[in-house]
Amino acid sequence: MSSPYALLFFLSLLLAFSVESKLQHIKWEIRYSNRSPDCFTKLSITINGLTPGPTITATEGDTLVIVATNGLFTENTSIHWHGIHPLQNGAPWSDGTDGVTQCPIPPGETFTYRFVVDRAGTYMYHGHHKMQRSAGLHGLIRVLVQEGTREPFEYDEEKSLVLNDWWHRSTYEQEIGLSSLNFNWIGEPDSLLKNGRGRYNCSLAGPLDACNVTNPECSPAALAVMPGKTYRLRIANVASLSALNLEIEGHKMTIAEADGYYVKPVVVKNLNTYSGETYSVILKAEQPPSRNYWVALNVVGRKPKRRQEPPS
Repeated sequence: MSSPYALLFFLSLLLAFSVESKLQHIKWEIRYSNRSPDCFTKLSITINGLTPGPTITATEGDTLVIVATNGLFTENTSIHWHGIHPLQNGAPWSDGTDGVTQCPIPPGETFTYRFVVDRAGTYMYHGHHKMQRSAGLHGLIRVLVQEGTREPFEYDEEKSLVLNDWWHRSTYEQEIGLSSLNFNWIGEPDSLLKNGRGRYNCSLAGPLDACNVTNPECSPAALAVMPGKTYRLRIANVASLSALNLEIEGHKMTIAEADGYYVKPVVVKNLNTYSGETYSVILKAEQPPSRNYWVALNVVGRKPKRRQEPPS
């Protein structure tokens, strides 16, 4: 016969889990919008009008219910939760890989993704239909530890950086070139974006292009910090083609997490990051506050087509 104390302990564990874990409902509309992330205006795929899309913040053990409506009119769509494992948590149809674990969402239709985030860490989501990730359909996922759980590093506040490469030609044009018998490579990106912002040299734009360096959409991305405080910087590389190097002027970074797993701390001056990777680095604001410090982003291993724009 089971001990009543053992039964009581089991029930208390269930109660604690039910209190700490919650159900989070999110509603998204995916559609095209004119955006100027690097001052050059083009059609971009947005979620609720944003690219990158809204950051998802959840706690380990939470269930996410994301109702996604496809407002693209002429395109199917789907969203993959990169680093999250619905396949292993009994919800393979919510993995987002269309043609494999789900049918794509047709124009005008709605699909409900439902899955558990089972491990704290830094992740991303992105479009998984054709080249929609490159067109702006992506964003960050923050999964926090449960209350009372200590992480193996300490910090005062969090910041985040979503990194990607950006082309002015539409993904339709790029896809035609890539799939044609007369193969046409897409070439190097026109800009690199940090949190959806960059700076293109508008003197290179054509006479029929809309490019305006005074557009507030392309004002430099900024990370506001307080002197003496320590920050966790969550980094997601959603680039389609480019390996990227990230450096923060005058500051070293301590790598503390990679792809959702804690790692042995490594101190670096700069960070090479490849498409699909996520990191958390620890950054201390220890330089004199009398000036700003550049956040520089560059392509690794290839000569960029673009003229170097100023860092943010």
